[in-house]
Amino acid sequence: LINHNLTQEQVMEAALRSEHHVEKQSV
Repeated sequence: LINHNLTQEQVMEAALRSEHHVEKQSV
């Protein structure tokens, strides 16, 4: 879940990291 305390930049950065993490596991 996304914490409302996080800023939009932190949320976007976390999303990018999650996508890269998923890509690594998919390989």
